[in-house]
Amino acid sequence: VTLVQNTLICSGKSLSKVIKQKIDKNKVFYVIAPNAQLIEQDTFYEYHKLRWIYTPNLQTIKASAFCNCFSLFQIVGDKIQTIEKSGLSGCVPLSKISLNNLVMIECESLAYCVSLQIFEANKLKAFPHHAFVQSESLLYVNCDNLSNADDILERQDRLGYIHLPLATNIKLDTKAAVKSDVNNFENCQLIDKMPSIEELQEFRFNKHNKIQQEHLFNSDSLLNIPFSIRGLVLRKVETITEKAFENQKQLLFAICPVVREVESFAFAYCLSMRRFIAKNLEIIQRYAFKHCMSLTEITAQNVTSCESNSFECCHSLVELNFNKLETIPDKLFYYCKALIQLNCPNLKEVNLKAINSCSEVQITSPIHNDLKYNSVVASTKKIRFQEVLVDRFRERDNLIKTVQRSHQLAKTRNHSFKTMKRVQQESKNVH
Repeated sequence: VTLVQNTLICSGKSLSKVIKQKIDKNKVFYVIAPNAQLIEQDTFYEYHKLRWIYTPNLQTIKASAFCNCFSLFQIVGDKIQTIEKSGLSGCVPLSKISLNNLVMIECESLAYCVSLQIFEANKLKAFPHHAFVQSESLLYVNCDNLSNADDILERQDRLGYIHLPLATNIKLDTKAAVKSDVNNFENCQLIDKMPSIEELQEFRFNKHNKIQQEHLFNSDSLLNIPFSIRGLVLRKVETITEKAFENQKQLLFAICPVVREVESFAFAYCLSMRRFIAKNLEIIQRYAFKHCMSLTEITAQNVTSCESNSFECCHSLVELNFNKLETIPDKLFYYCKALIQLNCPNLKEVNLKAINSCSEVQITSPIHNDLKYNSVVASTKKIRFQEVLVDRFRERDNLIKTVQRSHQLAKTRNHSFKTMKRVQQESKNVH
């Protein structure tokens, strides 16, 4: 087991909580375990900053193996067969996981996975009661061998697509017609083809994605907001009013280019929203982003005023840049377990009580070096860490492309050099 910056690299075929004795779990953002087939009970229990796991050979997730990993967004690997009780319970931002080889799932194994909107498990034949307790954001269900889908569909009022060819009786309690390519029940609309998962799992605005457009609220006003949206583009709105988008559980991103103020509870309980882009944002009122548990990217550089509890229970926030903020109120960040750093270069006074019930957090500003209160510290020296995953690795992808271009350039130069030498040799032979 080796920790390289914020990436834990494991070579074993099974992982256990012994790992905890060797590394500081608060430094782990990513896990690379190419050989792991089994993750033992409680191995990554309450790894609050863990965001991404690469386990291409993983087959079994034991009880509570990832319980309360409040930042976990993606598990990469398509061989998962078994998830035991509470195996992924409390992984509130979990959005991407391949379950096509899943054959057994136990009670509460996906409890409180409130951002999980895609469930595709074509080998699964039985779904236990309460496996999905308090996980009510499902959009897409695809299970070829599941004959009784009552437990998986219970309380899923935002469901959009189902593919359940063996189901004979489905009760749908949704606000809009559900689409299906095989099922034709009451409140179910037949379509020719189910959308691809790639089309549904896009966390950025894409005008070419037709499926995204169907679930997008693209408007110049706040009138006639649909019951459920997955994307938000507000081109002319300057103030997002109180509770305007409260409980939009399937909302993935918001783009608001001229918004200056977000009022109280405006985005409260937007459980799946990862990105809020509003570069002119200046004012954030109380509880504006309460329980935005997946929120990772927010443009706060021009914010001049924040109120208490604006970011209560924003589990996935790691770092924010408040370039213009001069004061910060008590409990601005409450129970944000992944939070590491606030960058506030214009701060006039450090308020260490702005951070409450979080892990170790640093307020980085030019004043009051090395002040400390509970687990909060003020410092002039910025903390450095790896790229924070929002929905894809941008810096890592750019690095790979640069390396590939350099490699190709080197090959081209080498080929040109050999060609020139050959031509020179042939020229000498002629003479």
